[in-house]
Amino acid sequence: MKFKLLTLNSFVLLIGLIFSNGIIAQQIEIKPVNREDQQLQRATDKVTRAEASVTKANQEIKMADSLESAGKLQISTAKEELSTAKADKSRLQKEYSTERKNLERQLKSADRKQQEKIKQDIRELDSKHREQTREADNRIKNAGRSYDKGKTNVTKGQAKKKEANKKLKTAEKSLSEANKELNKISPQEQPVKKLNIEGKPKKKTLKSDEASDEQK
Repeated sequence: MKFKLLTLNSFVLLIGLIFSNGIIAQQIEIKPVNREDQQLQRATDKVTRAEASVTKANQEIKMADSLESAGKLQISTAKEELSTAKADKSRLQKEYSTERKNLERQLKSADRKQQEKIKQDIRELDSKHREQTREADNRIKNAGRSYDKGKTNVTKGQAKKKEANKKLKTAEKSLSEANKELNKISPQEQPVKKLNIEGKPKKKTLKSDEASDEQK
């Protein structure tokens, strides 16, 4: 009798172990990714990439705008400097001519001792004029370079902006198509009214309960 009970208990234990192992196996079983999930993931990734392209294109447009604006500022500043430098050079030339003529006039009527001093003054005036003229010429030259660089930056900025706008247009089109594809796979959830078993909107619970009581 004891042997039968022991055998029965062992059998029950064995069945229990098999059943529990089956449950554990089901719990640790990895659920394969279905086709719908894969399509959704691909569509989502496509939207993400398109959004990144739109952002990048907008950043390129901003950089191009900045380059164009900087170029325009360079042109404006260079024009002002060029005008000022040329005016300064013209003024210095007039002042130099007037002062030298005065010294030359004095030289004609001066004695030998005075002539030596006037000649020295003329040499110093010539040297000063050459230095001032060189500085004015350098200003004019640098302003011209800045002007040319500004024009180049404006041209580059406009070209980059044109190219970036093309990229933006393409990226926005891709984003629109990607969103449409995503919405087909996973449409936006709409608020749905709760329905009863017959597919009709539920009536107020109180009235339903009263009707049920009357039937009873």
